[in-house]
Amino acid sequence: MSDPQGAVPAGTPTAAMLLVDAVLTGRDLHGDRPALVDDGSRRTYAELATRVLALATVLAEEGVRPGDRVALLCPNEVRYLEVLLAASRLGAAVVPLNHRLVGPEVAFQVEDADAVLAVVAVPLTALARAGGLLDRRHVLLDDGLDARIATAAPFVGPRPHPGATLLQMYTSGTTGRPKGCLLSQGNWLVSATAHAHAYDVHATDVVLTGLPLFHVAALGWALSTLLTGGTVVLPARFDAQSFWDGVTRHRVSVAAAPFALREALRHPSAAEAGRHLRMIVGMPSARTAEVLPHVEVVSGYGATELCGQVTAIRGPEHRTRRGAIGRPMAGYALAVVDDRGRPVPAGTTGELVVRGPAVTSGYWRLPEADEELFRDGWLRTGDLVRADEEGFLWFVDRIKDMIKTGGENVYSAEVEAVLLAHPAVREVAVLGVPDQRWGQAVKAVVLPASTVEPDELDAWCLERLAPYKRPRWYEMVAELPRNASGKVIKPRLLAAHDPATAVRLAER
Repeated sequence: MSDPQGAVPAGTPTAAMLLVDAVLTGRDLHGDRPALVDDGSRRTYAELATRVLALATVLAEEGVRPGDRVALLCPNEVRYLEVLLAASRLGAAVVPLNHRLVGPEVAFQVEDADAVLAVVAVPLTALARAGGLLDRRHVLLDDGLDARIATAAPFVGPRPHPGATLLQMYTSGTTGRPKGCLLSQGNWLVSATAHAHAYDVHATDVVLTGLPLFHVAALGWALSTLLTGGTVVLPARFDAQSFWDGVTRHRVSVAAAPFALREALRHPSAAEAGRHLRMIVGMPSARTAEVLPHVEVVSGYGATELCGQVTAIRGPEHRTRRGAIGRPMAGYALAVVDDRGRPVPAGTTGELVVRGPAVTSGYWRLPEADEELFRDGWLRTGDLVRADEEGFLWFVDRIKDMIKTGGENVYSAEVEAVLLAHPAVREVAVLGVPDQRWGQAVKAVVLPASTVEPDELDAWCLERLAPYKRPRWYEMVAELPRNASGKVIKPRLLAAHDPATAVRLAER
C-alpha cells in the first residue's frame, strides 16, 4: 500500500483538520493549562504548540518532506509526542520503534520503511547504533535540538492531505515478519474522538498512561486527552511504586495502566494514593472493589489495524456482563461472521469484522497481506467472538490459536483462563500439538508460581471444563518466549514440543 499525496498543493482550499490542529486549538482554549508532563518536563498547551511548529521547521531543515518516514526511538517522554505532532503538520509519517527490540529488529523496520531521518533519545543511543540508525541521517533529542527549536520560526508550509499516513506502526510479528500498518491523520482524529466520547474524557482530566507510546493503546489515551484539553502524564517506569507516586504527585483522575494494575492494587499505598482517581483501565476484580470502591473500571477491544479501540465497556456493564469486551464505539460497524463472511446468530462464535473511518488502509508495500486483511469491505480481525442480543461482545480466541481435537473445537483462551485461576500457575500458554490418538491435542506450557504436578492441574481442569477441553500434554518451563510487545510466541512453543520430554496424561 502506498500513500495518497502527502500534501495539498499550495493555494488549494481545504478545511481538513489535522491531528496537530487539536493542540493548536488547545493553545487558544487552554493556554497555560498543562498538556504534557513527564518525569522531568512539563508543557502547557501554549508551549507545546510553539515547540511543535518550530520542530516541524527543524525536521524540514533536516530534509523531511510530505510522505517521508521518520523513525522515532524514544521512551515515554514529552518530546515523543512533540515529534509526532510536528510530523502531523509536515505531512510526514512517524515509524515508532519499540525500544525493547534488538538491533537487527530495529534495522529491519527502519530499512523496510525507507526512513529518511531517525530521531533518537540519548539514553537509547546504544540500541540506535546496533540498529544502524546512527549511520543514517539522524537527530538526537538533546539540548542541541532544544536550542534549535527555541530559535526556529513556526512552520508555514502546505497543509497535509487528511489521508496522508501519520503513523506506520509495525505489528508484533508472532508468526512472521512485522508488517507496517498505515494509519492516517484522519484515522487518528476519528479514533481519538470516539475514544474521548466513549470514556467521557474532558478538559479537567489528568490521564496517566502506563503503556509505552509505541503501542496504539497508549497513543489512543494520550491523543484523546489532548483533543479534549486534558493533561497527559507519561511516567518513565511502570512498577507499582512509580505508578502510585505519579498518581499522587499529579492528582491523576484516569489511570490507563492495565498491565501494572494487578501489582499496584496490592501495594500498601493503593487506597490512599488512589483517592483522586475516578477511572481505571483494566478488568474488574474483587481487589479493585475492595481497595478503590469509588473508581469506575473500564476496558475495551482494539488492535493496531483498527487505530486503537473499537469497543468499550464501563462500570455497571462490567458487573452484569462479566468478561465482556463491550459494544461498538461511535463511528464503527462491527459484525460476527462465519468462515464465508455470513452473519451468525447471537450467542454463536464467529470472526469479528470491522469497518469505519479509523480502520487502516492496509500495510506498507504488502498487497497480498492487504487482500487477506479485507473481505467485502470489512476488516478481518482474525479474532473469534460471540455477541448477545444487545450487541455486547465476548472475546473467545484468536482463529490461529483454536485447537481441533477429536472433531471438537477448543479455544485456547478459555483453557488458559481456567489454568491461570489455579494459585500455583503464574503464566500459561495453551496450544495444539500433534497427538496419535486425537490428531491434535491440547497442551499447556506452564510457568509455575509454586510446585505443582500435572495431575493436580488436570483435576482442576476437569472440575471446570468439558473433558475434551482438558490439556492432555503438560510442560513446566522457567519462562515463556515473548516478542517485543510481550505476546507469547506460540509457534516457537509448538516447534519446541518434544513428546519425549513433555508429560502425556493418561486418558480418563
